[in-house]
Amino acid sequence: MHPYCRSLTERLSIEQFLEITLKDNRYSDYEFVSRIRACELDLRDYDNHEASTLNFQTHRDINYRQPVARRGLRIRIVEELFTQTFPGAEEDIVLGNHGAIPETGVKAERKAFILIGPPASGKSGIAYKIAGSFGAVILDSDFAKRKLPEFKPNAGGASLVHAESSALVWGEQSIAEITPLVGRCLDAGYNVIAPRIGNKQPDILNLAKGFRDSGYEVHLTLVSIDRLEATKRALNRFTECGRYVPLSLVFDVYGNDPILTYYRLKEYHKHDFSSFGKILTAVPINEPYKVMYSEQGNPAELFK
Repeated sequence: MHPYCRSLTERLSIEQFLEITLKDNRYSDYEFVSRIRACELDLRDYDNHEASTLNFQTHRDINYRQPVARRGLRIRIVEELFTQTFPGAEEDIVLGNHGAIPETGVKAERKAFILIGPPASGKSGIAYKIAGSFGAVILDSDFAKRKLPEFKPNAGGASLVHAESSALVWGEQSIAEITPLVGRCLDAGYNVIAPRIGNKQPDILNLAKGFRDSGYEVHLTLVSIDRLEATKRALNRFTECGRYVPLSLVFDVYGNDPILTYYRLKEYHKHDFSSFGKILTAVPINEPYKVMYSEQGNPAELFK
């Protein structure tokens, strides 16, 4: 657990977080609190290095447990992501169907769009629109996650395949014999969009450098929402579709750091990016997002 991340494995701590921090009246709902606690306990059981399907066989599906079968599965997943189109709803992505290619087709213009913002900020919907408009492959490890047989739409299942899905999209030394999705795209010069949290500034700088070193122009866009609203939305998303992101991870660890990252990069690393843009998604339901800032060429202009 992150040193600044509160534990939410006990009923009292969950109730207090809901009531005092989020001002959510469901703190007194026994079943609701129990569901959150069950997810947190799943994370505690599976969120460790040795539980990961990347390098350990312990929790792998029996049909893909051994190295040869696992390698074949990984190659298949990357191939599907690279050649099949995105269906419009992430939940429809499964092994054998759908990928990361926009239905409008891919353009080979060597443009990279980095999109940063916390979970439940509206980042995915924005990424899909940018991908369709600019012909960009969506570099999202959640797509690969849904093709791994061990994935289940709960906290524990997502945690099990987190490292492996990231490796299939972004690369990892332990499976260096497989070209990840990003490598396939860069080799082809395809436009790409990379949705990231952005809470760590050095990671975004390194990502941008990798794109530039491959001859890409790099655009940075912030999906702006504060940590309280993001956590509330993450909780509501859990209620609506059962997808759980640890609430204290959103509130305590990611916090408002994506916003800080954006402004620090804009202030001190302006020449590392071709453009900057900021989209405010903390708006009432059914109202359009607000473009707070957009330079020429930035995909934030799509939302004006």
